[in-house]
Amino acid sequence: MTVVTTAKDHKRSINSMDFSNDGEILVTAGDDEAIHVYSALDGKHKNKLYSKKYGVDLIRFTRGNQSNVLYASKNGWNDSMRYLSLEDNCFIRYFTGHKGQVLSMSVSPQDDLFLSSSLDETVRVWDTRVASCQGVIHKTGRVVTTFDPQGILFAVGSDENAISLYDIKSYDRAPFLLFKFNRTPFQWKSLEFSYNGRSILGLTDDNTIFLIDAFNGNVQLELKIEEGLQVLSASFTPDSQFILAGLSDNSVRVWSSHSGVTVTNLSSSSTPSVLKWNPKRLMFATCGKELAFWAPKV
Repeated sequence: MTVVTTAKDHKRSINSMDFSNDGEILVTAGDDEAIHVYSALDGKHKNKLYSKKYGVDLIRFTRGNQSNVLYASKNGWNDSMRYLSLEDNCFIRYFTGHKGQVLSMSVSPQDDLFLSSSLDETVRVWDTRVASCQGVIHKTGRVVTTFDPQGILFAVGSDENAISLYDIKSYDRAPFLLFKFNRTPFQWKSLEFSYNGRSILGLTDDNTIFLIDAFNGNVQLELKIEEGLQVLSASFTPDSQFILAGLSDNSVRVWSSHSGVTVTNLSSSSTPSVLKWNPKRLMFATCGKELAFWAPKV
């Protein structure tokens, strides 16, 4: 894989991005309070919008729609989330309830639900069709959450080195599975299910990447990097065969998800603070100071 095109439209660092479900559009959000829209087919810039009053972070496309996005405020005084039409540049809905910075958001691949977690130590369940919160789960410490690929269940990473699995139809009850990891105390930075739903990729604040069996909680791999480097982002390839991580030395490292062996190190001209694989095409994107589109060498 190599960088095929870059974009430097943001005036400050890019903090999040997302591909549309059909893999044709990429949207980015930056600390400059701007949203940029690109064609994922050729990297061409398509549109620019602003969220000047609220800032923008954790941007996500809604299910089956290239035109609407969700994002969290990033201004230090407002912890709401916003539902925006990219075509009209108009807000469709606001979602309020969190009392601390939103740390993660995950959109259901099955229906109109989405999840959010916050520094207020809660996970909230929302429906994009209504403004009111549908349910709240209380946890401790830094909390992150993600849906599984079918939208049937979701995972919550919380304090005490734990991952809880909830059925989306009965999340008001106790989790149906609870995994605890006997390690030096850490906090989860992100969780992601593999595309086949069999594994969970967890990134921690001590620069460890865990590959976890989603059925029994067994640690399949524990990936460490050299001292002095920081893991900024981690993700699966769509075939679940490889794990990619953006590192602080401007590189992307690739491991086999079966053996944990390093397959390759890819060099980037900019720090890959965020990494996303296109759900439909053989390409991925990284972003930090600039946006980079990666594709196979030809």
